[in-house]
Amino acid sequence: MSSNRKKNGTSFGRKLVLEFKTAFDEEPKEISEYLNGIAKDTMLKAGAHILSIKKHGSEFSETKAFLGMFFRQENQTFANEVYGKILNLEKEHNTKIIIPLAQSSLQLFEYAFEHLSDEETQDAAESEVNIFKAYLLLNQRNMEKDDVALETTKDLPPAKKYPSLVLAQTLVYFDIEHYNEAELFTCQLIKAVYLFQFLSSTEQTSVLLQSFLADVSCDNWKEYLKRLFQYTAQ
Repeated sequence: MSSNRKKNGTSFGRKLVLEFKTAFDEEPKEISEYLNGIAKDTMLKAGAHILSIKKHGSEFSETKAFLGMFFRQENQTFANEVYGKILNLEKEHNTKIIIPLAQSSLQLFEYAFEHLSDEETQDAAESEVNIFKAYLLLNQRNMEKDDVALETTKDLPPAKKYPSLVLAQTLVYFDIEHYNEAELFTCQLIKAVYLFQFLSSTEQTSVLLQSFLADVSCDNWKEYLKRLFQYTAQ
């Protein structure tokens, strides 16, 4: 939520993401300073838990429930201070604030695999606070990409500016934030039909199709697709 994003209203009526600089009155450290000393297994569990929270349909998508879930009793004073900042931000911007961001959760995994080991020098309470601060810093870095989108679309005609800005801002995360299993299956099914029709259209490509059908023990590709429905309908 940089000044540019707030001033230009790039949330477009959506919820705003909580960032480090709006939650804390301090300069951020490097990600490594927050996360080094936390065991890889601890980080992976934290990342998996946050990633499982969807912005819609999960009780923990609400900031109060998220903070209550994330922090132990020992860190409740810290959590309450953060929640107070969130309430002020929601009042200031007249919108809801969210914390989980799929890109940030995946980046926790990436850091854990690339940099962390089984060694653990931070205690549980300390690691909670540091993971949270690192997460909000990742949120901030991801949201700063919106400023690039603002800059690249600022000179477009009004009729093109809004859709171009939405596309530029959401392209990086749309597939991991907004997906529907039924829609994905339908899309893949249509693509499969077109592929099988193409492979059936010439003598050369039909050899590939027959080889595939023999491998899956089906007489034709329609039978193969019908078999798939048995699993997807469950």
